[in-house]
Amino acid sequence: MIPAKKTAILFENPRFYILSTVVAVSVLITSWLRLTVPSDQLLYIRIEQVFGYLCISLWYVALIISPLQRQLGDRFGIPYLVFCRRAIGVSAAYFALLHVLVALFGQIGGFSGLTLLPAKFLLAAGMGTVALVILIAMAATSFNKVIAFMTYPRWKWLHRWGYFGGLLVLLHIWLIGTHMSYLSFKGVIFVMLIVLFRLETLRIAGNLAKRYPRLQPRQNALAMGLWLMLVGLLFVVPLLLEPSGNHHLGESQ
Repeated sequence: MIPAKKTAILFENPRFYILSTVVAVSVLITSWLRLTVPSDQLLYIRIEQVFGYLCISLWYVALIISPLQRQLGDRFGIPYLVFCRRAIGVSAAYFALLHVLVALFGQIGGFSGLTLLPAKFLLAAGMGTVALVILIAMAATSFNKVIAFMTYPRWKWLHRWGYFGGLLVLLHIWLIGTHMSYLSFKGVIFVMLIVLFRLETLRIAGNLAKRYPRLQPRQNALAMGLWLMLVGLLFVVPLLLEPSGNHHLGESQ
């Protein structure tokens, strides 16, 4: 039985409400789609897509909080977002796990179905799996006792892998998703990434200028150069990856 004091602390913690809301949302979405989508196969596709979108959105929020804090300081409720960041990251891992489970056991039909998939689909699935492992590792280490056991520098090093996981997710989407053929969806993704790249390059340039004082006069130019390079890659890399839309497991066009 949980002591009354600990229960009171729990219900005063915004992280508790974020995680509770996320679980409730996943149940409501699944129930609503079950009632509105007649085909089981299409149901799995829709649930998998929605959970994937929610994972990406929450992961993006978790990643952008630190560079936002660097630029905005304690204004606009940033400290509150910083405190909630762990719960947001755990929520992203939760939706990623649901996304993978629905895709694997509902849409594909289990591990045996993997042998029937084209090579590009398997590559995308492998990237998604690695990203899932990174997310779960980050979620599992998002507790104070675990951080104390690992020590903060090691914990920080592990959570920097979140950027690599985000890159794998982007490649996963571009390789596998028919929705990337929609200009509106692609435009939203590009704008989100351009904003994130700008904030991150400002932070990186600032850190380099602190470490190497001779770079301080060129800090803004360095940030702009890094940003333009990343934006250029953002437009070039998708051209090298032909989405396997024709193999989207029976999704209706």
